Amino acid sequence: MKEAYTHSFKNLSLIITFIIIGVTNFTIFAQGERIPGNIADQNKTIADSIMQAISDSDDDEKINTLLNQSRYFSIRNPELSLDLANLAHGMALKNGDPMLKSNTLNGLAVAYFYLGNNTEAIKLILESIGYISDELKNNPDSVILVRTLLKMYSNAGNIYQAMGELDKSLDMLLNAHSMADQLLETQPGNTDFMKSWIRVSNNLAVVYWTLGEIDRANDLLQLSLTSSRKIEDKQSIIITLNNTGLIQIEEGLLEEAAHSYREALELEKQVNDSLGISGNYNNMGLVMEKLGDNRMALSYYLSSLQITRRLGYSIGISNTCSNVGKIYSEINQPDSALYFVRLGIDEARKAGNKTYLLKNYEILYTVFERLGQYNNALEAHKNYLTIKDSIFNSEKSRQIAEMEARFENEKKEKENHILRQNIKIHQRTSLLLVVSLVALFIITLLLFYFYRLKNKALIQKTLIYAQGSRLQMLEKARLEDQLFAEQQINKLQNEKLEHQNRELSTRILSAINKNDTMNNILNELEEIKVNGDGIYDNCYKKINQLVKENLSTDKEWDQFKLHFEEVNPGFFFNLMEKYPELTQNELKMCAYYRINLNTKEIAKMLSVTPAAIQKSRHRLRKKMNIPSETELPEFMSRF
Repeated sequence: MKEAYTHSFKNLSLIITFIIIGVTNFTIFAQGERIPGNIADQNKTIADSIMQAISDSDDDEKINTLLNQSRYFSIRNPELSLDLANLAHGMALKNGDPMLKSNTLNGLAVAYFYLGNNTEAIKLILESIGYISDELKNNPDSVILVRTLLKMYSNAGNIYQAMGELDKSLDMLLNAHSMADQLLETQPGNTDFMKSWIRVSNNLAVVYWTLGEIDRANDLLQLSLTSSRKIEDKQSIIITLNNTGLIQIEEGLLEEAAHSYREALELEKQVNDSLGISGNYNNMGLVMEKLGDNRMALSYYLSSLQITRRLGYSIGISNTCSNVGKIYSEINQPDSALYFVRLGIDEARKAGNKTYLLKNYEILYTVFERLGQYNNALEAHKNYLTIKDSIFNSEKSRQIAEMEARFENEKKEKENHILRQNIKIHQRTSLLLVVSLVALFIITLLLFYFYRLKNKALIQKTLIYAQGSRLQMLEKARLEDQLFAEQQINKLQNEKLEHQNRELSTRILSAINKNDTMNNILNELEEIKVNGDGIYDNCYKKINQLVKENLSTDKEWDQFKLHFEEVNPGFFFNLMEKYPELTQNELKMCAYYRINLNTKEIAKMLSVTPAAIQKSRHRLRKKMNIPSETELPEFMSRF
C-alpha cells in the first residue's frame, strides 16, 4: 500500500497518528536553499536563532515557544525537534512548575516518537501523565488539567499503537475518550472540547480497525465526520476524511476512498495546508493506480512532487519520486523513470531515510532490468539488499534495545516497588507498635470504668426494662381500644349503608307497586272505554293522562339516581371509567343489581319482560367480562 509518506500497511497507523497529533495544524512555509554543513550544525544554528529571538521573554513564554517549534519540526526534522524539546525541559526543571515539566516531557515524548524511539517516548509520556494526575487530585475541577491529561492519554495511546501493544493503546485512548465525553457533558456547545473529542475518536477508530473491529471503527469515524461538519471545523473534517480514506483503500473501497480524498483536498486548499495537499495528491495517485488509471495517477503524483520540492521536504520528495518512477516504468518511459528514481535516491540519502532509499533502489533495479542493463540492475539490486539488511539489522537492534530498556525499566520498577513495600512495612510495623501500646493503655482504663459503671448500668437497665414493660402494656391496651373503635365505626357505616340501600329498595318496590296499580287502572279504563259506548271518553282521557304522568319512568329514574348517588358516591363515575361502552339501560341494571333487586323487579322498573332482563344480564356479563361464578350484586358492590 502506497500512502502519502509510506507504502506498507504497518505504517498506516503512523500516518493517521501524524494527522491526529496535529502536525498539519502548523503552517508549512516554503524553504529555499538548505543551510550548508552537516545536520547537527544546521540544527544548532536554528536552535540558537530561536533562543536569540526569545531571549527577552519570560520562562513560560520561552518554554511554550520552544515546544511549539519542537512540534513544528517533529516530522520534517525530528533531531531538531528533540533538541528544542530538551532545551524547553531544562528550563522547566529549573522553573519547578509541575505543569511546565509535564508539557515538556510530553514534547520530548513526541520527538522521540518521530525518531522511532518508542520505548523512551512511552516512558516520558507516562511520567508526564503522573505529574498531571497528581495535580488533578488536588484540583479535580480544573478543566485545563483534564484537557491536558486527555491530550497525554491520547499521545500515549498513539505510542503504544506504534509499539504494537494494542491493548494498552486501547486502554489509554478509552481513558482519553471518556475525558472528552465528560468535558462535552459540562459544556456541550464548546467547540474546542468537540475538536478534542473528534481527534481522540479518530485515534480510537484506527485502533479498533487494527484490531479487526471494522464496524466500531467506521461508526466512530462517521460520528466524528458528522460532528466535524456540525461545528464547521475544516481541520477536523480533513483529519476524519483522510483516516476514512486510508481505511477504505485497505478495504478495497477505492471509489469511496477517492471521494473522501477529493473532499479533504478541497478543504486543505482552503486552509492552505501545503503538506496536507501534497499527501492527498499522493494518496489520490495511489487510488488511481489501484483503479488502473496510470495517467491520472501520474498527474496526482507529479502535483504532490511539485509541492514537496517547493517545501524542500526530502522524505516527501523521495517517496513521491519512487511512485512517479514506478508509473513511468509501467507505461514504458524508462528515461523518465530513471530520472525520478535517482532524484528519490538523492533525497532519501539527504534525509537519511533508509525506508524510501530501499523503495527507490527496488524500482531502479526493475527499470534497469526492463532496459536490459543487467550490470546496472545487478548493482542496484546489491544496493537494495545492502540497505534491506541494514534496515533489518537496525530494526532488530532497535527492538532488542527496546526490549532491554523495557526489561530494565520493569526490573527497576519492581525493585522500587519492593523497596517501597519494605518501607511501608517498616512504617506500618512501627506505627502498629505505637498503636498497640496506646490501645493497651486505653483498654486498661476502659476496663476500670467498665467495672465501676457495671452496677449502675445494671440498675438502669432494670428500671428501663420495667418502664418498657409498662409502656408495652399501655400501648397494647391503646391498640386494642383503637381496633375496637374502628370495628364499631365500620359496623355503624355498614349498617348505615345497608339501611340506606333498604330505603332505596323500599322506594323502588313502592314505585313498582305504584306502577302496577296504575297499569291496573289503565287496564280497567280500557275495558270501561270498550264497553261504555263513548259515554266516558272525556273522563277516560283525563284519567289516562294522569295515570301516564304518574308512570313516567324517566322522572322516577332521575329521583332514584339522585338518592342512589348519595348512598353510593362515585358508583357511576367509577363504572363508566372502567367500562365506558355501557349503555344507559345497562347502567340502570347495574344500579338495580347494586341494591340487590331481582330479575322480576328490574323488569318492572324498566317496563320489559323478565326474559328480556335475562338476555340483557347475559350481554352485561359478557361486556364486563364477569365470571359466571360471580353474582352480579356482589360484583357491583366493588364500585
